[in-house]
Amino acid sequence: MAATDRSRFFRSLTLWWAVGAVFVGCADGVVPDQPASFVCKCPAGKPCPTDVCDVQIEISTTTCAGKVGKVEVLLGDQLDPEPVTYGTPRRTCATIGRGQVLKLHVRSDTTWQWIEDLACPPAGPSDTQGVTVVRVLNCQTAANP
Repeated sequence: MAATDRSRFFRSLTLWWAVGAVFVGCADGVVPDQPASFVCKCPAGKPCPTDVCDVQIEISTTTCAGKVGKVEVLLGDQLDPEPVTYGTPRRTCATIGRGQVLKLHVRSDTTWQWIEDLACPPAGPSDTQGVTVVRVLNCQTAANP
């Protein structure tokens, strides 16, 4: 190969390497991490299957008036797809397996947040549906920052 052919080859190779590096760098940084996706086992208006518990979140209208407008709910690694709004209690789509404990992390649109371990009781032999664990978020706890 002549010197000019080698030079042209290496320039071409360097150009393609640079284009590839830019493409990979852009593609690598474009997509943010997404929360774990999950299938909603407890659709609105229907009971949960016997093998899971869901959670009903309510923002206290007595203690949270003017302090919290809405909250997002993370149960284990499941980020609930819809926020819970003040004055509207809502069952989550996120679930806990019967007999298991998951971390419940509720974060508001202000500085309030609630973190606790949430347990789903084991299924009993006569259970015909899952359990809904109710949590009322109170804005008077000393644990808030």
